Formats: sequence, structure tokens, C-alpha cells
Amino acid sequence: MKAPGFSHRDWLPDQLKGWAVVWMIGVHSVELFLQPALLTQPIPQLLMFMGGVPAAPLFMVMMGYYAGRRYAAPGKLIMRGLKLLVWGLLLNIGLNASLLLKWILHQTTVNPLHYVFGVDILFLAGLSLIITGILKLTKPAWFVWIFLAFFTSLFAHQITITTESHKWTDYFLAFFTGNVSWSYFPLLPWLAYPLLGVGIKKLVDQYPFVLNQSRYRFYTAVPAVLIFLAGLLRGWRISTNLDLYYHHGLLFFIWAVSFIFLIALLLQAFQKSLSCFIGSWIRFLGVRVTWVYVIQWLIIGNTGTWFYQQFSTGAVLLIFIGVLTVSTFLTYVYHQLKIK
Repeated sequence: MKAPGFSHRDWLPDQLKGWAVVWMIGVHSVELFLQPALLTQPIPQLLMFMGGVPAAPLFMVMMGYYAGRRYAAPGKLIMRGLKLLVWGLLLNIGLNASLLLKWILHQTTVNPLHYVFGVDILFLAGLSLIITGILKLTKPAWFVWIFLAFFTSLFAHQITITTESHKWTDYFLAFFTGNVSWSYFPLLPWLAYPLLGVGIKKLVDQYPFVLNQSRYRFYTAVPAVLIFLAGLLRGWRISTNLDLYYHHGLLFFIWAVSFIFLIALLLQAFQKSLSCFIGSWIRFLGVRVTWVYVIQWLIIGNTGTWFYQQFSTGAVLLIFIGVLTVSTFLTYVYHQLKIK
């Protein structure tokens, strides 16, 4: 299962993005289909945890990593960011189509604007790419990008605004810092992750031995393990609580960075073992991550309207596997037709 340009891409970033979208589908399945009373069970808690750092934060770091490439021109990043904003709006309408239809037919009293302008990850990705493109015009060094990432995470909590007065300014602020119910991935604090990804790419390009030599990986892995273990209980609590997760602070960001680094080292260590069908499949998901993400949301979002939080843990696991399978198949078919 290969896509155009598959063999010319970096193996590790594609694997990371592939696993990230898998866990995104898992956490979306739990959110929309699991009975609330069952959320504290071990399997749902594990899916929520794995749908935390190994999902959206990891994906945003990888997006920044690719945006940090030398030939990723600022103008192209800005244009791609604008396109993602349009895609984000269209996806919101598409995944909530059944809910909006029920609202039109007066079968529900929800506020449709909360769903049409819900700040999901495509909006975050678009705004992040626009800001990254603008920053690249000044050609910052790698350590400047990393400083900006940590500063952004620290600064985010200082200006978070909580309001649901339903004025047009609420919908505007929700994209940047508004701590409102329909703002899932506001630019602050989430911009920190793509900025960090750009910094990592710049660092690796300037000092390739940092990741290529085992002794340097060891020097960085030891503190990463210590940070991960020290913050595991707090990280688990935030990852499994969506309100805390969407609007986390600097300490969680530091813990998430260590977690992401350990995931990358683990996948790198098992690269030969992953040169099988599973590894190729995960890499395919990473290469075509945008389409997989869009398709899974169209399926989960529209079916979730009719079966919202009605299923047992076993049924949710089956839904997770089914959506993942169908999303993979439809993405593969689409790109095969596109090639022909």
C-alpha cells in the first residue's frame, strides 16, 4: 500500500503521523459513542490517554517539522494555511451535516454556530502554517523557534479569555485564545507544538549527529524518561480530561515533549520490525494523513449525531476498528483513482 512519493519521504515522521491519526480515531470514537458511565473503565481511559499526546500534539510537531524544511517557502506555507482554514470550515459543515439537518427540521435546539465554527485541528493547522510562514521570512535560528515554542506555552495561560456571550468577538477569539465550549484547539497554547517542530528540523539540519549518533540519543533520552515518569500521573489526568487537555499549560507541554521524543526513539528502535505490512500501512496513513482525518470525521461526526454516547466499550472498540478500516480503504481508493 504505497502512495506517490512514498519512497522519497522520511520514514520516521510518516510513521509518527500515521500513529497519531490512528489514536485520533480512537479518542473520537470514545468521545462520541461511549456511554459516559463507562468512561472510567481501563480501555476507554487508555484510548483517551493515547488520544492525547500521541495524537494531536505529535501531529502538530510533525507538521512543524515539515514546515521547517528549507524548500518550504514562506509563501507556500501561508497559502497552504489559508487553504486549511477553508478546509476546516467545510469539514465542520460536513461532519456536522446530520446535526445541522436536525436543527433545520427543529428536532434539536443546539446553537449551529458552535459546530460550524468549532475550532478543530484544521483551523489550528492553518493558522499555525500562516504564522510559521511569516516567521520564516525573518530566518530565525533553531534555538529561536524552540524558545518561541516554550514562551508560547507559558504565555498562553496569561491571556486566556473565558466568555460565552455569543457575540461575534467570541467566535473570533475562540480561534486564538477563547476558553469557550466550541474552542478545542485554540492557537494558544497549541501553536507551541508546530513551532517546536520547526525548531527540531532546523536543529537536525544544522547538527545531524544529534539524532544519528547513539550517544547523543542516550544523553537526551535519559532526561526525557525522567520527565515522563515524574509527570505521568499529572499527564494522564490532563490527557483523559478534555477541558484540561484542550487548554493545558507549560508543565503539560514539557511533559508532552518528552513523551513525543520517547515515542520517536521507540519507533526508530523498531524500524526494522516495522518494515512489514503494519509498518507500511501506518506509513501510508502518515503520508495521506489529511484525507484519513477528514474521512474519519465525516463518518464519526454524522453517525455520532444519531448514536451519541449509546454504546458499550466492546462496541466502541469495534467502531474504532471499523472506522479506521473504512477510512484507510476510501483514502487508498481515492488516491488510486487520482493517479489514474
